Amino acid sequence: MTNTKVGETKVEGTKTWKDDNAKDRPEMIKVDLLQNGKVVDTKEVTAATNWKY
Repeated sequence: MTNTKVGETKVEGTKTWKDDNAKDRPEMIKVDLLQNGKVVDTKEVTAATNWKY
């Protein structure tokens, strides 16, 4: 018999811009979640979500 513990981790964040509200800010950025150096999830972050992920 093997007992495997499975857990969940919640990751949240906010993109903070330090550009004096520049007009050339991108409409969207992609944020990658890495596990052991490999991408396991990607989120598109925009002003519509207040740059939160």
